[in-house]
Amino acid sequence: MADKASPQRMNRQERTVIAYTGLAHALSHTPEWAYAAVLIQVGLTFGVGELVLGSIGTAYAVGYGISAVPAGWLADKTGSRRTLALSTAGSGVMCIAMAFSQNTVMFAVTMTMLGLAAGMYHPVGISFITRSVRARTKAMGYHGVAGSFGIVLAPAIGGGLAALISWRASLVAFGVMFLAVAFILAKAKLEEPQTDDTEEAVAGDKGGGVLASIKPFLLLIGLIFFINTMYGFIYRGIAVFLPTHIQANVSDTFLGSNTEAMAGTLTAAVLIFASFGQFIGGHLGERFAREKLTLVLTLVLAPTLLLTASANGVLLLAAAGLFIFFYFMAQPSYMTLLADYTPRRIQGRLFGFLILAFYVVGSASGVLTGWVVQHYSTDWAFVVLAGAGFVVTIAAGLLVLAAARRVRLQKVEAVL
Repeated sequence: MADKASPQRMNRQERTVIAYTGLAHALSHTPEWAYAAVLIQVGLTFGVGELVLGSIGTAYAVGYGISAVPAGWLADKTGSRRTLALSTAGSGVMCIAMAFSQNTVMFAVTMTMLGLAAGMYHPVGISFITRSVRARTKAMGYHGVAGSFGIVLAPAIGGGLAALISWRASLVAFGVMFLAVAFILAKAKLEEPQTDDTEEAVAGDKGGGVLASIKPFLLLIGLIFFINTMYGFIYRGIAVFLPTHIQANVSDTFLGSNTEAMAGTLTAAVLIFASFGQFIGGHLGERFAREKLTLVLTLVLAPTLLLTASANGVLLLAAAGLFIFFYFMAQPSYMTLLADYTPRRIQGRLFGFLILAFYVVGSASGVLTGWVVQHYSTDWAFVVLAGAGFVVTIAAGLLVLAAARRVRLQKVEAVL
């Protein structure tokens, strides 16, 4: 079972790592949420429906996932800072290219390429933290808060600029932001420590082959991957259709404003709860067994998604906010669990595969929920996502049992 680390004061180097990765993380999530906020306007521009729009979102997610593995390998070999600068620079160029798309095909291609560039971030940023910061779960909480700020600002900025000017203007704005951060990262003087003097992961890193070092933990690692994948399935459906669901189920004059213009802002208000969840979850993950904490937090997924599916008006916003709070509270723990059971020298690549599963396998949600929305409604799409939440809870329960069994075996081996 993952160790419960005592609270540790971060040194200057660790705080700097969190600051740089947090800045890049905040931007890495903006394209998909900005796209969700301007989904209807893009559809009207190109004359396409929800199924095509959802499929374009899926193409972005596939690109996002595919680039994760080579990005993790590149970070393991050449360093994280350079890889982060490359990711943000490519994202900036592709955002601007999307803004000038003249047809659906060009838009889909450039958005897929944007996914390839932005998708380099997560395995690099996360392994940068796990290899450089001692209090990993707390650091992941802060890192998540930064990402949540990006998620909150993206629909507000994207939807606001789309309403004031056009959806193309919003993409140009995000492109400029990406390029500015790329410049900052390119000039920064910060890398992972060359020698690893921190406590080794549970799996150990004491010679032998990579497979030999993780073989005792393969079941646990497999369950962590499955939980992560199902969280990705839920995330993709939420990212693509939450603004549309809010627009369809909140009255036409919410707070005296037209709901279409307010959809991005209302989504941003709901997503604010992600920051609180990440912050609290990061601290809880340093005090409690992360496997058990993950199980407890997954119990809330299905009920809150069902309530989001059936509610209207203010109650819908409250239900969605509650779901977002607990969904993101679990993230620091279930992401850090992989580092708990694996050696540092391969964490970039392993996090690459983890992100690949999250976005590529989970991206099937974009197509499935798009089909459900087009043939039924967004209400039923959230019912489908609730079913996925129930599956996550079962997997988290199995993870707790597998971790407890592993602890018992270790005690027996110690006696023998």
